[in-house]
Amino acid sequence: MRVIAILLLLLIAQPAFAQFQPCPSVTAGWSKQYSGFQITSVQYSQDQFLLYVIFRNTVASAFSNVPLSVMNGFSSTKNPDTYYSSFVLPSYHALLLAQTNNCPLLFETGAFIWSD
Repeated sequence: MRVIAILLLLLIAQPAFAQFQPCPSVTAGWSKQYSGFQITSVQYSQDQFLLYVIFRNTVASAFSNVPLSVMNGFSSTKNPDTYYSSFVLPSYHALLLAQTNNCPLLFETGAFIWSD
């Protein structure tokens, strides 16, 4: 009985995770929300060709040089998890994001730093 009470107390005391906030300098030209999947949101910056894929509102991956057609695919898919695994992961490099503001990290030359 004490173990159950301690477990419940630990669950209640867990801090709520803040929702992911994209880089402030990224202007999302297009955003799509999902429920019931691992992916909860996809955001696309048409100016920078950046794609943010947000998982369960807290963790994100960002990809550069992503064409608009990929976001079109996310817009029409019935299963964003499968679409992501099939069309994004094998084709684009994930970017390394700064922990403070979720902006893509850059080399001194201005090139993106990939995390994979």
